[in-house]
Amino acid sequence: MRYNIYLEPYIYFRFDKKRALLVNFLNDEFLLSGDNHLFDIIQKIVSSPNNMFVIDKKQINDYIPILQVLRKNNMGNYCQYEQSSMQFISEINIVEGKEAQKKVSLYSRLNQGLYFSEMTLICNQEKKNCSGYLKYMYGNDNDASIICNKYCVNDYDEKKILSYIKDATKYNNLKRIRIVGLNVDGVLGLVNSSVVKEFCHKGKLHFCFNYSWILENDNLEIENLISDSNFEFDIIVDKNIEELKDWQVYNKKHHFLYPIDNSKQLLSYNSYIEKYPNYDITPYLVLNPVNMESLHKYILFSADDLLNQKHKYRIIRTNNCLNSTYWGRIIIFGGEYVSYGSNKVEKLNNYSLEEHIKESFSNLSSDWFAIRNYDSCKRCIFQYLCPSPSPIEDYLRKYTKFKCLLFDKNRD
Repeated sequence: MRYNIYLEPYIYFRFDKKRALLVNFLNDEFLLSGDNHLFDIIQKIVSSPNNMFVIDKKQINDYIPILQVLRKNNMGNYCQYEQSSMQFISEINIVEGKEAQKKVSLYSRLNQGLYFSEMTLICNQEKKNCSGYLKYMYGNDNDASIICNKYCVNDYDEKKILSYIKDATKYNNLKRIRIVGLNVDGVLGLVNSSVVKEFCHKGKLHFCFNYSWILENDNLEIENLISDSNFEFDIIVDKNIEELKDWQVYNKKHHFLYPIDNSKQLLSYNSYIEKYPNYDITPYLVLNPVNMESLHKYILFSADDLLNQKHKYRIIRTNNCLNSTYWGRIIIFGGEYVSYGSNKVEKLNNYSLEEHIKESFSNLSSDWFAIRNYDSCKRCIFQYLCPSPSPIEDYLRKYTKFKCLLFDKNRD
């Protein structure tokens, strides 16, 4: 008598030289094991053209212990060979990386606009604000300075800015347009436009400034705009965070971005939030050659953090194809250059923005498809449970010996 050992079709699995990881997509349960017989089962199923692992009666007793574990977790079982001649396994185990991305592009080629969710227009009237925002986007001083000096140099063209805002109305999924780098005259010139007023009314258009720049200008017209309920602002708090508590002109609608580039600022932020919990403040790390060693630990996590996530099917399926850090983001510099979230900037040339999006989406050149594909990650069983790559991680890998976001004993 022969037996067919199988895994259920809703089971995701990966394995390396030491362990195997199985995830039940129906209930989020997982099995992380170094059992040799489990390795054998997975390897034989993967190598079989029919996804089968057939053994005889003499061998079945060796596999009973691990089969009991699989059966208990609703992950697999065995039956008489004649009863099951073929076994289906999850498509995600067959189609990974570029092959999966090609399918995403194929299915979505005609409706890329559904995924376009955030546009940032970088102007050059006030470089300080541009630099502050780019530090927020890229998480490091180096890239922000290089990109700001190289691309935030074009003449400000109000008609072109308004044209991009108007074009953005085509994209139903667009949640936010940020305008960064305007001076006082630039802001006051734009807010009187009917196109801008329409987006402001919908709560979709945000002006982004450095906190110190607003204080230095001491302009009542800007402060009146900030307190006006029709406008929303993203304000980078580049001064002592304690100074926020006395500036009541900011209402709860406005969103604050607080850069952290040393441990002291992190402590200040935590202390401030305890005292004033009503402010909408997002902290973010900003790395530089001096603070990399002290701050990089704040982006690490454990394997348990990954394995205890909910909705693993959605996480793995998404991370297998797309970069959720960049997904839907577009940054336009001076109307001529575009970035899809990372520090890679491209010239639009003769393309319209819409055509450029379609082209980069179709040929997978957009950073929206920049998945976790570092050499060390390709061999890791947690590859698609880890969050998508980010500019901070790229920066650490480039300038330090940093190789992995995992820090505990479950790391291979």
